[in-house]
Amino acid sequence: MRGLFGPRRWPIAAALTISPDAALPEGQRAEFRRSGLMHILSISGFHVGILAAALILLLRLCRLSPSASYIAGTLLVALYVALLGAPAPALRSAALLALWSWARVRQRPPLPAALLAATALAVVVLDSWAILEPGPWLSFAGV
Repeated sequence: MRGLFGPRRWPIAAALTISPDAALPEGQRAEFRRSGLMHILSISGFHVGILAAALILLLRLCRLSPSASYIAGTLLVALYVALLGAPAPALRSAALLALWSWARVRQRPPLPAALLAATALAVVVLDSWAILEPGPWLSFAGV
């Protein structure tokens, strides 16, 4: 990332994409706190959703079928979330994407509440300690 974004910008790029604990100087962290934008540095379900939409669109532009695009996009997002260490909000988003993609491939419209409940169950099964953290609760409340 240092080579791609340069010595001044790579910590912010790393914090926004792969590691909220990146080598971001304390001065920049303080600026994010003062401006009320500190939450942007956390890898959230929103980040995962944007990545998923971009990947699926890119795969469709490469002339993959809708089903193949959903499956490949879901697998790529799962790898990304695993690379992040599977924080609960990103895990929630990836699980939701997987269930939504599975429903789309099967051409079965899912009930939104059922998707959310199944996603919550998946997060608790994959990370049982997540139930004690505020991040997952805020993530589900946001959905």
